Amino acid sequence: MARLQATGGVVRTRATGPDAWLGVALDGVAASNVTHLVVRMRSNQSGVCQVYYATDSQSQYAQPFVPTFDCPGDNVFHEFVVALDELSSRPGMLRYVRLDPVNSAGGEAAEIELDAIRLVDKPACPLATSFAPARAWVRRGERVTLRMEIMNVGGGALPPLDVRLRTAHGPGLPGTLMADPRGGAARQVYTWMVQPRRAGLQQYRAELQYAGRAPALVETLVLTVAPDAVPAPSGRRACARNAAALAGTGG
Repeated sequence: MARLQATGGVVRTRATGPDAWLGVALDGVAASNVTHLVVRMRSNQSGVCQVYYATDSQSQYAQPFVPTFDCPGDNVFHEFVVALDELSSRPGMLRYVRLDPVNSAGGEAAEIELDAIRLVDKPACPLATSFAPARAWVRRGERVTLRMEIMNVGGGALPPLDVRLRTAHGPGLPGTLMADPRGGAARQVYTWMVQPRRAGLQQYRAELQYAGRAPALVETLVLTVAPDAVPAPSGRRACARNAAALAGTGG
């Protein structure tokens, strides 16, 4: 990077190569207290920004996953919140943070302004990112699995969750927590087996609740077809497409 200039409350610089970077040494910052890096910046050229860090317990820049974010080249300030998923589980102190801004072909001369760079500790925040049936449509009386994916869009580990499918009578039906093939504490998958008894569009609602907060409600649809009205093979693809679109709008 070109020499940094602090003017008008921002730091101005210019990329001098295709892999330009800037870094800062730190002292007294516990790695377990950092979940995100917040960057407010602008650039006159678009590119991918990368974040590297080093702690007491690892070699410099030895993290297995490099967080990235895309910076547009519109020369307008944007705030980017970058999850540092691996960092909070590491012992010791955070010693160094490096930002590679606007790495791209032709980005060697990007004019960059930095308004703020902050290390923050965000609380966990579960968010239902999808809720849909395993199949686009089913015959009346057939079983079908409803699947909900929950992502932690905050920091730290997900708290204990109470995820239930609403029922007509009694308490909601708890979801079955599935083993996550991708691993990690930032994602959970819950499933329910349902058996629609009526033909037509069936609506299902589920509640997500944690830490005594008001429940979040999510919905999906299942298209149920009477046995004597199952579409012929030539029409099944269109039926599946329409049902998938309806389920997506309900999720």
